[in-house]
Amino acid sequence: MPARRWVCSISIVECAAAICGPRLDRTGGGPFTGPIRVRDFEIVDEPKLARLVSDPAPLQSERGQAWVAVAEQLSKVNVKRVRFINARAMIEKGEGSFIARDGVLTSSQIGFTFDGTVYDAANRMDLKGTFMPGLA
Repeated sequence: MPARRWVCSISIVECAAAICGPRLDRTGGGPFTGPIRVRDFEIVDEPKLARLVSDPAPLQSERGQAWVAVAEQLSKVNVKRVRFINARAMIEKGEGSFIARDGVLTSSQIGFTFDGTVYDAANRMDLKGTFMPGLA
């Protein structure tokens, strides 16, 4: 499938992406469910991402030199515009809600695993996962 430009409904993502995979399933008027994969996209001006990358955890001297090196790499990430290589998850997209399971998001510098509610009818987010700095 050729790449196409689109803006995701979660509004934090601007994508120049190819969405790959089988069609999502839907029974009656229920939510769309199934796997989704998005390649080559950017997250632009997202404060939560900027906060996570700039301060993933307090620096502690007992973490040693390896943690200092990771923090130094993270300081080089341009959090205004982060280009991601790949995202994949099992999703459930209902009216006013978007739930992701077993999600993985990777770039050349950072990555995430995630699981939970991307947004609900009250525009709340409830995600848990792992932040992986320094993938480059």
